[in-house]
Amino acid sequence: MSKYPPPSPSPSRSGSLSLGTAGGRGNNMPTNLADIKEVMVDVELLTKYRMFDRALSLLETAIGVSPKSLELRERACSIAIEQGWRQKAIEHLLSLSSLYIEAGKLEQANSALLNAKRLNPQLSITSRLNALKDIERHPRQISQPQPTSQSLAASSYYAPRSRALLTGDLSCFSLFDIIQIIENSRITGFISIQSPGLVGKLYFNDGLIADASTDLLRGVPALKKFAELAVGYFEVEKSAVEYKQNIQTTSNTSLILDVLRELDEERSGGAAPIEINLDDASGAGTHIH
Repeated sequence: MSKYPPPSPSPSRSGSLSLGTAGGRGNNMPTNLADIKEVMVDVELLTKYRMFDRALSLLETAIGVSPKSLELRERACSIAIEQGWRQKAIEHLLSLSSLYIEAGKLEQANSALLNAKRLNPQLSITSRLNALKDIERHPRQISQPQPTSQSLAASSYYAPRSRALLTGDLSCFSLFDIIQIIENSRITGFISIQSPGLVGKLYFNDGLIADASTDLLRGVPALKKFAELAVGYFEVEKSAVEYKQNIQTTSNTSLILDVLRELDEERSGGAAPIEINLDDASGAGTHIH
């Protein structure tokens, strides 16, 4: 299981989806090199599955606890640049320049500033460049890190339908972002998912995944079917009754990362996924809508 909390998307008042970067439930954050390496492993796994927004949010959560880590900041910067997230890239480049200065890497600091200027020609970096020149002339003068503004990347999609709290298109939003919103809001309810060749539901108790179902599968095997969905439609509805806990977890992000690792192992090792018939897994207290 991961040792750090997930990033924290949160729903706006209007029902749109707002994706943020605050911490989640846990308190164990990356504070040493081993923890940072673990974060980087999970980031590479997320980028492999093209979950770039989740990877960047995870990095920014880790940076909040280890702000001096060049490795975390450089990876966040590279993802932002590769994905064309200009404002995010500029923020990380400016922060990188300050970190490079503190580390005595003046050439890299200059390069980071110039790259930020290329992304936004109207950006004023004169004072920073002058500070660099002063440091080059007087190497013992190490400037203090420049403050960076905190921005909130936001995307939205909302279409009222029946009793749904949230609805949307999975080509616009990652399913895992929706799961994170449910966890942050501690919702007891379910996500109905309709995708070509796959229809099912994810069930939540107090924001945590409690169960998953398709027409043939239940539990983690069903959750695996949803893991790589990139197209389809979802609806989130609340429930007044809790569901039977067929999936045990204390963190949805950790659970999802474990599922992705298992999928990787199955592909590389040729292991066949275990399938459980719904008839064998049914029981009192389980509510299927």
